[in-house]
Amino acid sequence: MKIYIWALIIIVALGGVYYYSTNKEKVTKVDESTMCFAYTSEGNGIKDVYNLSLDIKGDKVTGDLNFLPAEKDSKTGRFSGIVSPFGSDGDTRVIAAWWNVSAEGTNVREQLAILLNKDTAGIGFGEMKDSGNGEYVYANLEEVAYTLSLAKVPCTI
Repeated sequence: MKIYIWALIIIVALGGVYYYSTNKEKVTKVDESTMCFAYTSEGNGIKDVYNLSLDIKGDKVTGDLNFLPAEKDSKTGRFSGIVSPFGSDGDTRVIAAWWNVSAEGTNVREQLAILLNKDTAGIGFGEMKDSGNGEYVYANLEEVAYTLSLAKVPCTI
């Protein structure tokens, strides 16, 4: 009789452990990554440098984007925004952000789109217009072209 009672206790205990393990709340890992990208163009003794660094935490992204052309005014600044889930190819994500830009002695806020792949980042270019509150937005999001492709590089401190 004692064996049946102990067997019943063990079965109930194992059943409880099984129920708890299959019904507890599942914790999903938050995507956290730091990535850096760069593009350098050299010719005729001049060098244009473009660099991008970004920190992704879940669906939030922050970073720095710097355009440093040799013979033109530079545009530099920090941005923050959101990053999409991976696309159907499992590789592509889109960043929608606001870039706080310093250029030609002025500070403005611009809409920024970045097409992020495994090894490249495409910066979205298109006609910009003043939204009426001092922020510059793409005139037509459908016409944004990702013509500047930066290659993934190691991040340096």
